[in-house]
Amino acid sequence: MVKVLLVPHTVMVGKDGVIRKVHIGFGPDQEKHFEADLREVLGLPRETKDESGKDTPKPIGPGEHK
Repeated sequence: MVKVLLVPHTVMVGKDGVIRKVHIGFGPDQEKHFEADLREVLGLPRETKDESGKDTPKPIGPGEHK
């Protein structure tokens, strides 16, 4: 059970059922952090910008995610 004292309170749970990330509150550009953490928790590649400014997937290396 997770005790929530502030809202919004976002808990990201891994495929194994273990809590991997917790975000409390919300602010400017927070969605970028949410997406990066969600990709990490799910083992998906990170998004990065190439020289043209386009988002391109970047693989997550060994040991960079749980």
